[in-house]
Amino acid sequence: MMDILELIKNTKKELKKLKSKYKAIGSTYDLLVRQTYLITDIREIVEKSLDTEHYEKSLKLETAVFKFFYELVAEISMDDLKILAKHGNTDADWLIARKIISNKVAKIDVNKKTRYTIWTESSYLEYIYHLERGVIVANFKLSQAR
Repeated sequence: MMDILELIKNTKKELKKLKSKYKAIGSTYDLLVRQTYLITDIREIVEKSLDTEHYEKSLKLETAVFKFFYELVAEISMDDLKILAKHGNTDADWLIARKIISNKVAKIDVNKKTRYTIWTESSYLEYIYHLERGVIVANFKLSQAR
């Protein structure tokens, strides 16, 4: 089994490769998928380093990985994601649901004590649709998504 420092070193190399590819060709869905695997790796590293002196290093690396992930997500258009989702890509469904929540939910202050969230019916239904597709296709129970 590799030790934690070797895992951190390899993950840093992979992140560096992804960033240089991103600079060369721009954001693509392929990069996002590779980044998702990198996130899985970094979570394993953080877990393994929990009670070690390498924990701080792994947390810094985790922050860098997630920052790059969110940059890539921001670059992918909803139209591209909908095409991918139509072809059965569950990652695209999850990203669409996330974008709907962040972009289409309007918040209105009624007074200082109460804040209401207003959903349009179409955005709410679209969110539920993509969330359910992501959950069902990924073989999760719908109750877990709720």
